[in-house]
Amino acid sequence: MKIQIRSSNRTFVIPLPTNLLFSQGSAWLVNHMGRKYSDELRDLPPEAVDKLFAEFRHIKHRYGKWTLVEVCSAGGDGVSVIL
Repeated sequence: MKIQIRSSNRTFVIPLPTNLLFSQGSAWLVNHMGRKYSDELRDLPPEAVDKLFAEFRHIKHRYGKWTLVEVCSAGGDGVSVIL
């Protein structure tokens, strides 16, 4: 996973290991801590987070690069999140 931040005079890239970010341990951590501190996750079944993370890993393995979010401002600045 890669987060790119572009402005008129500088580009900043944050590389994140996809398999570590969407691992089963991370899914457990999101389930455990998210249910403790967030009201929105309490209505979501725990299996849904596991399946979502597994699907992100599958997409990365099958397609390689995939743009999840790309936001551009009128001034030319932008942020991209690429899986």
